[in-house]
Amino acid sequence: MGDAKFVRTTISIIKADVGSLVGHHIVPEPLLEIGRQNLESAQQDGLINNFYVFNAGDDLELLMVHEKGEKNQEIHSLAWETFQSAAKKAKDLKLYGAGQDLIKNAFSGNVRGLGPGVAEMEIEERGSDPMIAFAADKTSAGAFNYPMYRIFADPMNTAGLVIDPAMFEGFKFEVLDTKENKKVVLKSPSEIHAIIGLLGSSSRYSISRIWRTKDNLLCAVTSTTKLSLIAGKYIGKDDPVAVVRAQHGLPAVGEVLVPFLHTYFV
Repeated sequence: MGDAKFVRTTISIIKADVGSLVGHHIVPEPLLEIGRQNLESAQQDGLINNFYVFNAGDDLELLMVHEKGEKNQEIHSLAWETFQSAAKKAKDLKLYGAGQDLIKNAFSGNVRGLGPGVAEMEIEERGSDPMIAFAADKTSAGAFNYPMYRIFADPMNTAGLVIDPAMFEGFKFEVLDTKENKKVVLKSPSEIHAIIGLLGSSSRYSISRIWRTKDNLLCAVTSTTKLSLIAGKYIGKDDPVAVVRAQHGLPAVGEVLVPFLHTYFV
């Protein structure tokens, strides 16, 4: 018999502001229902395994679990067509900001660069693999910088950085320069001062991915879309999303959540 083939699972969160009630407030039920109908149909067709449609303020959020990998054309096309349908409905209902985040019209296999925000991770699932999805509204792409630093680099928040052998070597942070479109990978704790120096400039630098140093296990991903850089002008906040894995050699769920007990201006 041949070697067993591990099935790799992909978690994708794709979001966009396609219209809301009473100014930039909340996604109305008709738009959420379009999202649920489209993703349920995709699940029945076998394209995705599971899904959850929700909103963060005026952003329509599509959370999908599938086996297609990151940046998959079918998955991104599903999200794009869903946003287009929801934007059309928003215009019919005369909602505020209908289609606001759909900056470009030419879909070429990937929604990156078209306006919607994307956070995706492809993983080999652990026996139990707790994950937490975060979605922010009315804030910049670097909004998750400080919480991610606290979760994966601050032993005063995450005790496992000191007492868990799986985390003792720390984590690697991929930091994106959103203006120059350049990336650098920095290790904590050995390069922690460089990490802090970049993350403090949250309007320019954003954490995009985090790995466990010991074995390169992918631990967290965030969206880094800067709408103003795509549109060439200010059209609204970036409203990022993120996915974080927890437990069993990673920060506990409580340690992932604690940094969000405090509020920040970002």
